[in-house]
Amino acid sequence: MDIYLDFLHRINSFVGECLNGYTPKTTNDKVIHDPIWGSVVYKGWEIQIIDSPLFQRLRDISQLGAAELTYPAARHSRMEHSLGVVAIAQRMIQKLRERSENRDFPVDENIIGEHQINQVRLAALLHDIGHCCFSHLAENVYRSFSEFNVLHEMIVKNALPQKINPNPHELFSYCIIKSANFIGFFEKYIDFPQKTTVNITELLDQTANMVIGVFNIKETKNKPVHLNYLTNIINGDFDADKLDYTQRDSYTAGLSLTYGVERFLLKIDILRLELDDYTEYHLSINTDAVAAVEELIFNRQLLYGYIYRHQKVLAAECVIKDILTGMIKSGNITHPADFLRYNDNDIRSLQNNTQKPFGNLSDKSIGSIVKSFKSRKLPKRCLTLDKTVISTRNISMDTDEILSKYIGIIEKADDISEKKSILKQFAVDYTYSKSQSATPMNYMRQKIKILNNYSFDKMIEMRKHYFELIKNHYEQKNLPVNFDLFDLYICLPKLSDSLVKLPIISKNGTIQQMEQVSYLHEWLDAFNENKWRGFIFVNDNVDKVLAQKAAIELFEEFAPDIRIN
Repeated sequence: MDIYLDFLHRINSFVGECLNGYTPKTTNDKVIHDPIWGSVVYKGWEIQIIDSPLFQRLRDISQLGAAELTYPAARHSRMEHSLGVVAIAQRMIQKLRERSENRDFPVDENIIGEHQINQVRLAALLHDIGHCCFSHLAENVYRSFSEFNVLHEMIVKNALPQKINPNPHELFSYCIIKSANFIGFFEKYIDFPQKTTVNITELLDQTANMVIGVFNIKETKNKPVHLNYLTNIINGDFDADKLDYTQRDSYTAGLSLTYGVERFLLKIDILRLELDDYTEYHLSINTDAVAAVEELIFNRQLLYGYIYRHQKVLAAECVIKDILTGMIKSGNITHPADFLRYNDNDIRSLQNNTQKPFGNLSDKSIGSIVKSFKSRKLPKRCLTLDKTVISTRNISMDTDEILSKYIGIIEKADDISEKKSILKQFAVDYTYSKSQSATPMNYMRQKIKILNNYSFDKMIEMRKHYFELIKNHYEQKNLPVNFDLFDLYICLPKLSDSLVKLPIISKNGTIQQMEQVSYLHEWLDAFNENKWRGFIFVNDNVDKVLAQKAAIELFEEFAPDIRIN
């Protein structure tokens, strides 16, 4: 069977298994009390979806992966977050609708009416339905499967000419929403408003598009209408997802980070652009709301420093990735779609699993790694990489040396994916050697992108090399080697992107882009570079001094134009 079709078949089967035996009943609207958004009303048709096993599985998938080991109260799940996104998405589209009633240009009821409100609520409810165990941690593992690359390429290709770069879990959500079993369930059981006049397949296709960042096109008597604003609410620079998690994550972690969401909601608007062949409707803000946007961006960046990239959180994530890698190596997981069958509790319950998945590389069992995680026996940092210790070498390799080096490397490559990875590294090193304005952190940004795209096998090879470097130091000192490469962890998180594209409307009607506010773009780049931290972690049975020496050697091999001071 075709790889892409097989992937869709697997996801459809998963959806069918989840929904098998679940028959929702007609129900009234219900109020759910939320610590962030207060008392929120959910429609009866939404409750029918919320009560389904397919949605309830999100209750056991943590929003923040392993953060609870550092921030004990940060135990909220993808379920609470999804409900919160519905709450704020409703407020966003309701504000836009209110403003559309006082327009110099008429906004058709079919452009922002009750149907669009319900469609936004549906997309908000289902936007994270494709998440797997420990949220983003799992997708950082399964995205390296060749089968997943095929899925990604096909969906992105189908979205052309629109340019999208969806997250892995968004692609899973997209496939679940469009699956035959979900469409059949929705048509048969869900009391969606005006169901008899709505094409359910078309509705769910459009909902799935919004989740991955594709805008839908509405045909009218005159010109086609591009409903960008609906997608902007679900998947954009300042969407309901970000508005919720910025507030929710900081609240549960006990951090006093708040932003003026009410001020932001008062300033969002719909921008209509009349083009020759079609009309576009975009989510936009007024110029006097830029301060609220700055506040939101600033708080989001602080979350990366305080929570998402806290060194203990990253250390715990490294251990979980080893567990998931062990699940793959042991044959428990053989396909990316298999991850959908695991929640956090499923992984934690593996503490008695005696499988030793890493062969002669390690005698650790899956259960022993799980026990270390559950008891918070985490690796310790032996090297911290940041802007203060990274500098450019005084003498770089010239271009001929770089060419010769990579010709030799690529000749030894076994498959096309490895050759692609090598060519990407060559492009970074070659471009850097020719540039007069390149900075160490810009160079690191490119090298980190390459590292984050490594397959688990490629990453194990890198750790194996690191193990050999430490082993050499041990042997020089006649010390017994009582550890293996799974006591060593390389963690170089990607730098945040600073591009922001939300249109700003000035009082005189001039349109500009947030990215054209140069100070904001420059500030984000500077903040990211100054706050970025990379780590080499090792377990307690590894000598940290020798591990640090070997880590510096490894790092300078990985990024040859960089020196660790």
